[in-house]
Amino acid sequence: MGVSILRKKSIQVLIHVIFPLMLGSMVYIFIRSGSFIAFEKIDPGIKIDYSFSSNLILTYLIYSFPDFCWSYAFLSFQIGIIWGGVKKISHTLKFIIYIFPILTEVMQYFHLIRGTADWADVISYLFAIFINIYVWK
Repeated sequence: MGVSILRKKSIQVLIHVIFPLMLGSMVYIFIRSGSFIAFEKIDPGIKIDYSFSSNLILTYLIYSFPDFCWSYAFLSFQIGIIWGGVKKISHTLKFIIYIFPILTEVMQYFHLIRGTADWADVISYLFAIFINIYVWK
């Protein structure tokens, strides 16, 4: 693998995987720290007051945007980084990869896994899927 190809892959990982994960994590750490499962054991000690969350857009940013970021990063890593684009994968594998984030919400709804099922998160996952298809076509 040439240096330029490696550099391109590194930039893709940074932009499409690491950056979204960091952005979503920052919302969890600095805004939602009291409600995140991982913080039952650790507390970052910093919390931003989000009593302004009666605004629909801000509510989305606080509660569903981190899930969008996670889903986009997961899909980008699978589809773009590992497989090299949407056109290089079988339809069956694409279906499995794209259905996984939505399936996690369905399993939460039926209490098969821990978490709070939220249909706004499903919409976030659908946005992530559509953007992922567009970016990695």
